[in-house]
Amino acid sequence: MKAQDSFRENLDMTQMQPPAPGPGMPTFQPPPFYGVQPERPWSGAAITAFISSFLVCCPVVNVIVALICGFIGIANTSGGRAKGRVLAILAIPISLLTGAGEGFLGYVYYRMFEGMMGMPIQAAKIFDVSSDQLDENATAFYEKWASADLKSNVSSDEFRAWAKAVQEKTGRLIEANLEGLQPGASTPPAGAQEVIIPMNLNAKFTNGAFIVSTDLYMNPANFPDMLSLNDVTIADLNLRDFGGRSGDHEGGDAGSGEEPAAGDDSSGGKP
Repeated sequence: MKAQDSFRENLDMTQMQPPAPGPGMPTFQPPPFYGVQPERPWSGAAITAFISSFLVCCPVVNVIVALICGFIGIANTSGGRAKGRVLAILAIPISLLTGAGEGFLGYVYYRMFEGMMGMPIQAAKIFDVSSDQLDENATAFYEKWASADLKSNVSSDEFRAWAKAVQEKTGRLIEANLEGLQPGASTPPAGAQEVIIPMNLNAKFTNGAFIVSTDLYMNPANFPDMLSLNDVTIADLNLRDFGGRSGDHEGGDAGSGEEPAAGDDSSGGKP
């Protein structure tokens, strides 16, 4: 009985084992297990550099941040250790272009601010000289700051005549600075260009305090000096009105010889 039981056990074990491969047949081997490869992380410096290169709301700062983070991102992504190398490389030229644009806009705004703040003061400084030097000051200001429209309506001689009339009322300039500067609300006379930036200045003269009211005209075609003087009023003497009255007066003197009335015998002769 024991011999039979041992034979049956050996038979069962033999049936459970796979058959041995025949001659010339390859043996079966399971494929090697490599596991799941970890995903490469994104470079935070590269992403920061790329985003900062477009942030025009933070002038200069965005360019510095983009350049620093861009070079750090290039170093962090070398050898495929992290993703974002293209972003880090693109951030450098983009930030330089953005910085150039910011610098150009900053220069434009500076020139506009300089013109808005300086024009009324320069107009007041026409009278910071004695009467014998007034013509020279007025001519220099007219040639530099007067707009093309103003020059077409008011001549240099008329501008000098207006300056003399103003100084007769105000006297010589004593003080004109930014503390007396404020936005104006003046309206140009008929025929003048549209007022873009009206500015008023409260200046002190020898005859008292007077408001220098200027109308500034902006023309981008004249960059970088985009602002020019379109009209000015001091001591209730408006430049354009004064020039018109001066021209009418000169025309009347040149072409009108006053003839005696029909009943006037002042000539002393009889027909």
